[in-house]
Amino acid sequence: MPDEVFRTHNGQTNAPTFLGRANWDKHVSKHPEIKGRELHVRQVVEDPDIVVQDEYDVIYKYIRGDKVGRSRHLYLLAIEESFADPEYCVVSCYFTEHIRPGRFLRVRF
Repeated sequence: MPDEVFRTHNGQTNAPTFLGRANWDKHVSKHPEIKGRELHVRQVVEDPDIVVQDEYDVIYKYIRGDKVGRSRHLYLLAIEESFADPEYCVVSCYFTEHIRPGRFLRVRF
């Protein structure tokens, strides 16, 4: 679909998960460092290194940054929310050095 960057399945629950084109464009304008990283964001959704769930059931997924370059000490974060159970939507994505507090659902080092 042209209005989606990708549609895949959540690696933990196998729930359908998508990233909308308008949402992606909004985040690229706020975080230009993610431009061209659609496949990396999909990888975070499908096979994250760290998964945290907050008290509002928002899911935060992290994958380590590049092995070299500016993001080598950062995590690529994809934030997922479910607006139409069981489907999830990636509502935000950007590089960060911090892991949010919450219930850890997965940690892989």
